[in-house]
Amino acid sequence: MTDVLKILATKMNDPRDIFIYLFIVFLFMIIMWMIKLLFKLSNQMTKSVELLNILVYRNEASNGNN
Repeated sequence: MTDVLKILATKMNDPRDIFIYLFIVFLFMIIMWMIKLLFKLSNQMTKSVELLNILVYRNEASNGNN
């Protein structure tokens, strides 16, 4: 990672370039956060579907339709 930063620092002619790189890193962090949130939501959806299956199974078992 430090090698990449050194290469970027040597290639920068305009001091404003660092803001472009920081913006790219910021976008990358937002994308990673959204992916993490998506995984968390999908995990929660899986848990709720499992709970729903348990409730449906119990309802069918109590009705004698197993």
